[in-house]
Amino acid sequence: MSDLESQTKPLLKSVVQGEQVMLKTAQQQELGTWAVKIAMVEDGRKTKALPRSYTFAETQAFRESKAIPEHTHVWLGRSSRVAVALTTSGIRMSAGGTWNEGMITTIVLGHCVFQVFSLHLLDAGPGPHFDVLVPKGEWDQLLIPIWPRQDAVAWPPELDFTNDDGASSLTKLRQRFHFGAEV
Repeated sequence: MSDLESQTKPLLKSVVQGEQVMLKTAQQQELGTWAVKIAMVEDGRKTKALPRSYTFAETQAFRESKAIPEHTHVWLGRSSRVAVALTTSGIRMSAGGTWNEGMITTIVLGHCVFQVFSLHLLDAGPGPHFDVLVPKGEWDQLLIPIWPRQDAVAWPPELDFTNDDGASSLTKLRQRFHFGAEV
């Protein structure tokens, strides 16, 4: 993975410092791949008592060919203040009576904010895309999707995340998929 680190370092340095960057599709893939690597490494640090979110096959495919698991989305935002944080949480979502499990990883590094959302659809066949329904908020102004890739996009997004308790806080970002009743 040191090749990935070396390849990503110049671009990552720019976004960590909060510099404006036009992200072409290849650069989105580069940053998305780096963020998924961080999510997988953090998932691998779990104790044996906690189930892993990424399967052995997914981590092996990533190690061998940097294949991002199906049903994974990555967003990129900017923090108004320099910060360093890494949080993960497991999720369970119901769709059509079937429970699906996954993981959300939020990475804050300098001014750069990544969020990785990976879901295992337990009752669905493989597919390249699924829709993620996000609770209300200013997410389209705070985050830009970088995986699956899209056409070139300007970074940073329109709004920055803050360190207060407001609607655009980093705390709200970490909690944005935590909704509904606990079962």
